[in-house]
Amino acid sequence: SSTDQWLCISSDYMSMHIALCHKDYIIELCVIEKKLANQRLLSDIKNILNKHNLIFADLSFIGINVGPAPYTGLRIAIATVNGLHSATGIPIVEIDALKAYIHHYLPQNKNQLTIALLNAFNNDLFYAIADYEGNLHIGYENSIILHERIAKEFPNLTINWIGNATNRLNEGYPSQEQLISY
Repeated sequence: SSTDQWLCISSDYMSMHIALCHKDYIIELCVIEKKLANQRLLSDIKNILNKHNLIFADLSFIGINVGPAPYTGLRIAIATVNGLHSATGIPIVEIDALKAYIHHYLPQNKNQLTIALLNAFNNDLFYAIADYEGNLHIGYENSIILHERIAKEFPNLTINWIGNATNRLNEGYPSQEQLISY
């Protein structure tokens, strides 16, 4: 029987995360060191479910971060979730990390933008730009080119910067008002 409980699996540059959720709340969060994710992901999922007296049939779905994220972590997580889907029939919900992340920091007025930056390495960034009306622009660009484009396109807006690559911006950026990092 399906409930309002679900799993979410995500990876970043350092670790793999498993969250058991009920509606909008995290009941339990398990963090696995990146180099152990391949060995522990499935067993840690089983341990979380057992701890809460759940089986896969009790879950509404499994949410999976489909990126951007490091390739190896994505491969491990997606392969595991696909295997669970094949074995149990549990639905999979794909989660775009940039869209999910920026959703929590949407601008509060028409003079603001929120820009999420995630490190893609080699001076490149994954980005999402959200305006007050909910328009969202997502992409991948060289950090210098992106920096110049933002300065040119949005010279008079207050920008709320979020993400793990906010430190990649030049300190003298003219619209930098707020810096939020995770």
